[in-house]
Amino acid sequence: MRNLIALVSALQVAGAASTPLVIEPRAQQQSGDACTTLSQFIQSHAVEGKGRLVEDQLVHDCLTALSFKSQLTGRFLTELRKYVQFQSTLEALKAPPKSYLSPTTDILGGLDTIAKTTYQSQYDFDMALTSLFNSANDAPIYSFAPEVILIIGDGMCASTCTAFVNLMTNVGGVRTVAFGGRPGTGPMQIMGGVRGSQVYPVEAVYDFVTQADTRLHEKPSLLSKDLTAKWQASRPINSTAFPLLLRSGGVNFRNAYQQGDDATPLQFAYQAADGRLFYMFDNYAYAYGGLVAAMLVLAITWSL
Repeated sequence: MRNLIALVSALQVAGAASTPLVIEPRAQQQSGDACTTLSQFIQSHAVEGKGRLVEDQLVHDCLTALSFKSQLTGRFLTELRKYVQFQSTLEALKAPPKSYLSPTTDILGGLDTIAKTTYQSQYDFDMALTSLFNSANDAPIYSFAPEVILIIGDGMCASTCTAFVNLMTNVGGVRTVAFGGRPGTGPMQIMGGVRGSQVYPVEAVYDFVTQADTRLHEKPSLLSKDLTAKWQASRPINSTAFPLLLRSGGVNFRNAYQQGDDATPLQFAYQAADGRLFYMFDNYAYAYGGLVAAMLVLAITWSL
């Protein structure tokens, strides 16, 4: 793998044309500048139309021979910071919670350190940047137990939303609170939409119809006369030909099932939310009014 990476780097440094890779005797630096030796070796074999595997140390020597230009890297870091400052986990990476398993990382501080450092080569500068950003393992910064996670919604949850909420609740054990709904004090679903697995819009269905018509026209023997007649009688028409205007629509093409019950599609399974709240004035007046109310339910009802 190291030799393969070295070959790719060598081709980029030397600016050689792309050629097939053949693992044969390696280029060895005899004397003089590494980049010159590398370039001469690649050029001497380019006419054969074959790639050659070169010594990784030679490529490394060539990369480290590229001079470090502090003025260029300084301007580069200035522009890079303008983007990095919007990274949402900068503060959390500096002081992560106890559940974070990786070392702390100060990205902006690390950029300051790199800016003050004089490197032996441009390659060393690039590797310092790579090491800094690779240390920001911010994917698993926060982890929460299911009992302190609460999903809130108004019942308008279908398709991908129901797939996610179903896994979180029925597999992960997360609880839910539904807002609003019809005026009544009974239970309410948070997954109130179709809980299908794959939905096709009517336009996609008609594309299938068109493809089938084309195949039958090209090869009528695919279906018997009776089946062809049934197909013509039952084939969906284009939505633009509907008697009434249909702006959008779709069909549930694939069902989803709960583990342990492969007979009941989820859209036929009723599941009430763990709690229910009605919209109050504060929920509309304040941005986090609904969230605060739901968290109170979580804290009081489930004694957390």
